[in-house]
Amino acid sequence: MCASLLSRFTVAAVGLGSKAFLKLGCASVTVEGLPILLDALRDPHRTDRGILTVANHISVMDDPTTWGALPASYYLSSRTTRWTLGAADIMFTNPITSSFFRYGQVIKTFRGQGIWQDALNVAIDKIDSGEWIHVFPEGKVNQTLSNQAQLLRFKWGIGRLLMDAQQTPLIIPMWLTGRSCGSGVPSTALTKVTPPGFDQALPEDRGFPRFLPRLRKNISITFGDPFSATNQVEATLAKWRDLVPQKLRETRDGEQQTAMRVKLTRLVQEEVEKLGYSVISQMSRPSIGKHVQ
Repeated sequence: MCASLLSRFTVAAVGLGSKAFLKLGCASVTVEGLPILLDALRDPHRTDRGILTVANHISVMDDPTTWGALPASYYLSSRTTRWTLGAADIMFTNPITSSFFRYGQVIKTFRGQGIWQDALNVAIDKIDSGEWIHVFPEGKVNQTLSNQAQLLRFKWGIGRLLMDAQQTPLIIPMWLTGRSCGSGVPSTALTKVTPPGFDQALPEDRGFPRFLPRLRKNISITFGDPFSATNQVEATLAKWRDLVPQKLRETRDGEQQTAMRVKLTRLVQEEVEKLGYSVISQMSRPSIGKHVQ
């Protein structure tokens, strides 16, 4: 009970702090498609089918700042707040930060230990229990290619999450960036776009003070169509299970298993990049301003 209360307090405090930053610290905040996530979280039948949100990783402040867009009431339940994977060598370096991130619903993950480590087992169990898992499959911040809707190769752990879950989770692609001010950026110049946003609020090459975000930036958070990726993954897995003998499917590192994990990972990456291209192609539209609940 005590641990649960500490977790609720931590999540709520961080969520409210993120909401305050979006409202007070940003020049504008544009949130598109939020009802997609809210409807999924409110689904009363979500008992054994989890939610998997997948986003580009453009800044170290992507999480938790993004979740400041959620209604404050959602911070009060673990069912309506995300679990995510966090690097042990960055987040769990001492007892204080370890406790903070653990209570903040971060699953301790070890770089280099592959897709069979306990962190993935925990994430799969939570998906099977109908929980919400959020991942940044690039595995590190990408502030260069992300502005061209091109991402680093997704880690294959996402393929394992999808293959080993008892039921395919609802997959919601996301895109995080910023919205240009003034007349915007012509859609014909997509590869040259560097919109001010999460990457400018906390750029990788920032100077002193490194730990403080830069204010008055334009933030954009977009939730995409969940059905395209979800249906494709379900159909791909169903076909594979029909064609591949069960004995081969159960071989953990077999050629068939590996090929399917790679295929599923690429499928999800394509959906996220497609959403990113759509968002960037619309950057010439005037900002519609703040939309933070």
